[in-house]
Amino acid sequence: MGETWRQVPASRMFRVPGGVFEASSDGAVRVRGEVRAGSPDPEGYLRVQHAGRKFYVHVLVILAWQGEPQVRHLGDGNQDNRPAKLAYGSKRENERDKGKKKEERREGKGGGSPPSDRLQPVTGDVLR
Repeated sequence: MGETWRQVPASRMFRVPGGVFEASSDGAVRVRGEVRAGSPDPEGYLRVQHAGRKFYVHVLVILAWQGEPQVRHLGDGNQDNRPAKLAYGSKRENERDKGKKKEERREGKGGGSPPSDRLQPVTGDVLR
């Protein structure tokens, strides 16, 4: 299969404007239809320039092919925000997690929050 191109979506997180960049399956970048080789920064990462700003090629490629990272809840519920229960992932992974949790709730396998009368008011720890 040959090289294919995808539009790079706008990203607030990385301050990337929409409708400007495309990234290829081979890791190349086009700026307004023109392929740009990029120039290395002091650490060797390639960057392309547009409108007086420099954009990392690897960021543009990952945005085009996987989208912005999303925060996934790895615990039983979406209210458990401890760092150990959170991870970055793709939109696909996040949707898969939501589907699993919804299915578990439907089957009565938990996934919900403990009853509020069992929560300690200050720390939120479950009382035993």
